[in-house]
Amino acid sequence: MGAFQSVQIGIAHPELFHYVLSYSGGFGGIGPATPGEIEEQFPWKELLANPEQTKKNLRSLLLGAGQQETSMLPPGKRLVKLFKEKGINAAWADYPGGNVFSVWRNHLYFTAPMLFR
Repeated sequence: MGAFQSVQIGIAHPELFHYVLSYSGGFGGIGPATPGEIEEQFPWKELLANPEQTKKNLRSLLLGAGQQETSMLPPGKRLVKLFKEKGINAAWADYPGGNVFSVWRNHLYFTAPMLFR
């Protein structure tokens, strides 16, 4: 539930949040993956449609999941690829495991240096 709020609140308030980190959620789903549709969904569609404004507001976006969260892997990787193609600072990370603390701990280890340079 926290990753969904990170995406929804962080992106809705660019005046407050310039870094959005979504560990295991906020993209993809719990059903079958639909990677061809994720870029048409809110808020991704709006962010990708105006890359210059997105770059101005969003300094870094990290999406990540556990490797066993199979419905999140294709949509998340696709979003990161699309953001990078538009010059937006985005990163993807996945680690062995599912929707569990050990995966999120690895995400935190990966992202903390990005936040505290």
